[in-house]
Amino acid sequence: MFRRELPSVVPTTPTGLGASLAALGRGQEALEALAEALSTAEALGDRSAAAVALHTTATVHACSGRTGAARDCWTRALALARRTGLAKVTDDSLDGLESLAAS
Repeated sequence: MFRRELPSVVPTTPTGLGASLAALGRGQEALEALAEALSTAEALGDRSAAAVALHTTATVHACSGRTGAARDCWTRALALARRTGLAKVTDDSLDGLESLAAS
């Protein structure tokens, strides 16, 4: 009998779903899930969740070679991260995002 193991980490957020889909090579579906995550976060006024969704979206775009779209998402994520004081965003990662946004 064929038996498939479940992944050890099951995505519990729309952003997690988008990241999981991207890891499976399902880029378009990942972007759709991330767009929904961003829309929901914005509707709820959750800037932290919106910044995380934008950062994940930027990563998916960058991995697909869409550097312009990635840069735009990173720039928006950086602005939100600064305004919300995201704990997960360190000075080093902000510097890295700034250099990508500037290029």
